[in-house]
Amino acid sequence: MEGHVSWLLQNAVLATAAALALLAALRRWRPAPGVEHLLWLALAVKFMLPPVAPLSLPVVSDVPAPAAVLLPTVPAASPSGGIVAPDPSAAAAGRPPAVATGTPRGAGAPPTHRTAGDLLVLVWLAGAAVVALRTGAGWLRWRRGRRPGPAPAALAALVREVAAEMGVRPPAVVLDRALAAPVVAGLFRPRLHWPARLLGALPDDRARTVMAHELAHLRRRDLWSGPVELVGGVVWWWNPGWHLVRRRMRDAAERACDAAVVRRYPGQRRAYAEALLDVAARGAAGARPALALGVDGAGPLRRRLREILRPAARPASRRAWLAVLLLAAAVLPAWRLAPAPAAADLDPAPSRPAGDPVRQPAGALADGGVARAAQADVVAALTRAAADPAPGVRRVAANGLRDIGGAAADAVLRRLLGDPDGNVRRVARVGLGLEPPAPNKVFPESGRPAPLPADSLTAIRARLSRGDDDARLRAAWKLGNLRDARALDALAAALGDADFHVRQAAADALGNVGSARAAPALVAALQDRHPRVRQSAASALGNVQAPDAAPRLVPLLADADPHVRGAAAYAIGHTGGRAHVGALAGALDDADEHVRMAAASALGALGRGRTP
Repeated sequence: MEGHVSWLLQNAVLATAAALALLAALRRWRPAPGVEHLLWLALAVKFMLPPVAPLSLPVVSDVPAPAAVLLPTVPAASPSGGIVAPDPSAAAAGRPPAVATGTPRGAGAPPTHRTAGDLLVLVWLAGAAVVALRTGAGWLRWRRGRRPGPAPAALAALVREVAAEMGVRPPAVVLDRALAAPVVAGLFRPRLHWPARLLGALPDDRARTVMAHELAHLRRRDLWSGPVELVGGVVWWWNPGWHLVRRRMRDAAERACDAAVVRRYPGQRRAYAEALLDVAARGAAGARPALALGVDGAGPLRRRLREILRPAARPASRRAWLAVLLLAAAVLPAWRLAPAPAAADLDPAPSRPAGDPVRQPAGALADGGVARAAQADVVAALTRAAADPAPGVRRVAANGLRDIGGAAADAVLRRLLGDPDGNVRRVARVGLGLEPPAPNKVFPESGRPAPLPADSLTAIRARLSRGDDDARLRAAWKLGNLRDARALDALAAALGDADFHVRQAAADALGNVGSARAAPALVAALQDRHPRVRQSAASALGNVQAPDAAPRLVPLLADADPHVRGAAAYAIGHTGGRAHVGALAGALDDADEHVRMAAASALGALGRGRTP
């Protein structure tokens, strides 16, 4: 959900800032109401557009990038209830560390961790649902409460006459006993709802001006801004900037219709002002549909009356229309905040320091890695991942492109110099040689634990096969921490244990042992009925680096559990080869962000030639 939060915050900041700037400008510059309405409408449309085009602004974000990518797994629980940390000696020895994927006893599924962004999105969705329900309920109340009837022939004839004078197609006219003020409603089949209480209550000259106001809404097509208001009210219910834009847009539309009436009937200004006062004195308009517009609409009545009685000559000059075009060009492309790259970052071909330890020349792959012919496929897939809405996926893709190198990878990294996420930008700068990489943490070489005497090892293996549930679980963890190859057979047999916790711990232990002899048993465990066991078995196959297991891992990319899909992607990246680039590229379209991160990391591993 991180991408949704980013969209909300960026649009809120940019659109609200533009609204405040326009509000300040309108204090000195008073355009015609029609031009002002277009300016506010452009800002309302801006609220609806996702930020897709980067706008370089001096936004500072220098959060250091993490040294490693976390796989979508759940930390393993040790028998004592603590968390088992990854083995630092595995990284120092060049072997991928065992992935801790266990769950505490009694938990049938991994816990769900909610971030602050997730909670914000949930609150936003809850509020949007409430606003949508209230809007729908208001429409239903209007539908049930209105009592329309046929309009008298004289009223319909007067409406047709005014419509001809206003240059608009006459709408259907209905007499409504529930309304206090006339309104027009209906996008495709507009209707003029005339209150029954006004029938005969207004002289013809006043009624004519009120009708002209309603018909001016149709001529200006103001009803078509209603869907923008409706959707914006649901999405931006929490944003005061949106409510400011909506209120000002409606006010400008009403004043624009007032100006149209005054232009058409210049001698009827006082009659029109008195008609507005007469309608206002009869009370509120009552319930009305969300997309309806009425003569008693938004805006301070005193200001409207002042402009009607003493209209200022404000024709829509070329300068006014130019302002509309400039504002539309500034906000409608949906710019998003992006840090301005430094001057050195804009170098089309940045020089890379000699002997850069981070990069390999393009195609310089280790023995047994992906063939050079498949290098373009890996770069193409990582290029697609670099455009993922989730910054974590983009960062992992940038890491892979940084290590692969080549002209195509560098072109993507240069594009990522303007990424809104600071960690992605940092990886891109390191990859292009614009800044040195962060020093890697070096763990002391601890080596394997001292082997246990044969009798002690036999006792642990006995508890693994004959103890109670807790004893079997502790025995599996103990054998995994020992990483003793003599325990392989006992751990492989434990993959058939009745308790899924024991099966999961046995799979994790086989991954810690790191022997290819465990591959057949782990491949069989990929079909386990419990997702946590399948997840641990897949991660363990990645740790033992068994190339023959890759074809059995590919089907797990479609597993119902996202943790299993992520572990399968990780394992394919450390066991697969050229034939599996397409499968990992397909996983970049997974609905789960962490699966996409694992797939991008696996593609980077294949591109670097780190598979056996």
